Amino acid sequence: MRKLFVGIAIFIGVLVAGILVFAATFNVNHYRSTIQSQLERRFGRPVTLGKMHLSIFPPRFRVQDLAIADDPSFSADAPFVKTQQLDVAVKLMPLMHKQVEITSLDLLKPNVNLIRNLNGTWNFASLGHPGGPPTQQEPENPSGNRDKEGNAKATTQGQSNPTPEPQPESKQQLSMEELTIRDGQISVLDQKKSKTPSLYDHIDVTLKDLSPDSPFTLDAAVHMAGSGTQEARLQGKGGPIVSEKPEATPFDGNLNLKQVKLGDLAKFLNSPVLNGTDGVISGDVKLSNNSGKLTAHGTTDIQSAKVQGMELGYPISARYEITNDLNADLVTIHNLALKLGSTPFDIAGTADLKSTPAIIDLYLQAKDISIVEAAKLAAASGIAISQGTTATGSLKADIHANGPANKPALNGNIVGTNLQLSGNGINQPIQVPSINLALRPVTIQSNQFEVNSGATKLLAQIAIHNYSTPGATVDAAVRSSNAQLPAIIAMAKAYGVKAAEKVNGAGNINLDMRASGALKSITVADITRAMNGTVNLDLNDVTYSGANISQELSSIAKFLNPSAATQTSKTA
Repeated sequence: MRKLFVGIAIFIGVLVAGILVFAATFNVNHYRSTIQSQLERRFGRPVTLGKMHLSIFPPRFRVQDLAIADDPSFSADAPFVKTQQLDVAVKLMPLMHKQVEITSLDLLKPNVNLIRNLNGTWNFASLGHPGGPPTQQEPENPSGNRDKEGNAKATTQGQSNPTPEPQPESKQQLSMEELTIRDGQISVLDQKKSKTPSLYDHIDVTLKDLSPDSPFTLDAAVHMAGSGTQEARLQGKGGPIVSEKPEATPFDGNLNLKQVKLGDLAKFLNSPVLNGTDGVISGDVKLSNNSGKLTAHGTTDIQSAKVQGMELGYPISARYEITNDLNADLVTIHNLALKLGSTPFDIAGTADLKSTPAIIDLYLQAKDISIVEAAKLAAASGIAISQGTTATGSLKADIHANGPANKPALNGNIVGTNLQLSGNGINQPIQVPSINLALRPVTIQSNQFEVNSGATKLLAQIAIHNYSTPGATVDAAVRSSNAQLPAIIAMAKAYGVKAAEKVNGAGNINLDMRASGALKSITVADITRAMNGTVNLDLNDVTYSGANISQELSSIAKFLNPSAATQTSKTA
C-alpha cells in the first residue's frame, strides 16, 4: 500500500512539473492569430485582442481589451461588444499538444450595444454568419472539405475536391459550451421608437449549450444599484435561435423579482412612468414564447407602496395572464386581478404598442368594493381628495376605455354610496349618500348629489366636457341655503383647496354658484385653477381673522371674479 501511495505521489509530482515546464515554455502570443481567427469565425465579425496571458488551472487564455465589431450596416465605428477582460476556456489535452480548442467565453464588465433598425432587424441577428458564400471566399477549399474546427484540409495533388452542396449564407455558426457576461452594461436602441439608447447596468448572463440547431439554457440576473438584495433573475430554456427573427425564438422560463425597490427599478429602466413611486416589489412570473407570442402568467406584490411621497398604507398585488404579440406589437390582457389592499379590480383588454402613445381597449370592473384604498391612491396622485383625508364607503365601477392611453374615451358608470370623508382638520364628517358618474366618450357627467356636514347641506353637480382633447372644459354648480361657514371650510379642505387652511371663523352662507372654464387635466390643482365665473354670496354675522373674506372665499372656490360677491360681515 505504501508503494502505491509513493507511486501516486511521484506521478502527481511529474505531472505538475510537466505542466509547469509547459506553462513556462508556452508562448501564448504564438496563438494570438489562432484564437483571433476562431473568435472571428464563431462570431462572424472582426475581433481585436489586447494583451494575453495563460492560466493552467483551469486552462484558459486571459485577454485584455477585447472588441467585437458591429455589423457594418448598423455601425462602422462603435463596436458591438467591448470588454475589459475576456477569459477563453480551452480543452487541456489539445493545449498540451499546442492546439487550441475553445469551449467557453467569460466577459468581465462588457459594454454591449444592441440596435434595432427601422426595418425591425437587430444587429445581433447576423452573429455567427459567414461573411459570404464559401465558394467565393475560398474556391480552392470548398466548405465541404474542412475539419471539425472549420480549418481547410490539404488535398492530394491530382485529387479533385467534391462539389459542395450550397449552404445558405444566413446559417448560424455561433456555438460554444458556455458564454458568460459578468457585471455587464447593455445599451438598447430601437430606432423605430427612439433616437436615444436606453442603458441597463449590472447585468449577469450565462448561456450554456449554445449552438445553431439545439436548445440552450439561460440564467440572467440584474442587480439593482440600491441597498439590500435587490435582484431580478430570468432562468429558462430556449432555442434553437431564429437568427432572422430573434423574437420568434422559442423560450420557457421563470422571472423572479426579489425585494426590488420601485425607485431603483425606475432608475434602471429609465422609465418616466415610475417617477414619483416607490415600494418593494416581489413576484414570480412564468414566461413562454411561441412563434413570437410571449405569454406572462404569474403574481406580483408591492409592499410599502408610496405615490408622490405619500405612504398608501396597504399592499398592492396582481395576478395576471398577459400575452405580447411581438410580431404585431399587440399586448392582450387575458385577465388581471388587481388588489389595492383587500379591494379587488378586474381588468382585461388590449394595448396596441405600434403607435405612441399606445392605443388601448380595456375593460375595468369593480363590484361593491370599499373605497378606502382607492381613495388613498387618488389622494396621493392628486386626482381627488386631499392627502390626510380618510374616505369610507362603497363603490361600483364598470368602465370601458378606448383610444390613446394618455387620453382615452370612456364608457360606463361609477356609482358611490354612503361615502364619508373625515380627518385633515374636519370637525364633522362629510357625507355623500349617493353619487353617480356617467362616463361617455365626450362627457363625464354626475347626477345632482348631496354633500352633508352637520346641519349644512350642499347640492352639487359637475360635468367635464371634451376631457380627452386639449380643449377640455369643466362645468360645476353648487347651491346651499343657510350653510355654516366651518362646514364649507371643512369641505374645501377635504377636496384639497389649499386656501381653505387660511380661513377660520363662524357664520352662515347662502350659496348659488356656477363655474366653468378650460381644463388641462383632471386633477385638483388644474380643476381649481380652471374654474371661473360669478359668485353670489349672502353672508351674515361672519367672523374671521387674518384675511379678507371676499378674497379668501373666492380662493377657496377658485373663482376669478370675487367682485360679484356681496357680503355683510363683522371683522374680528
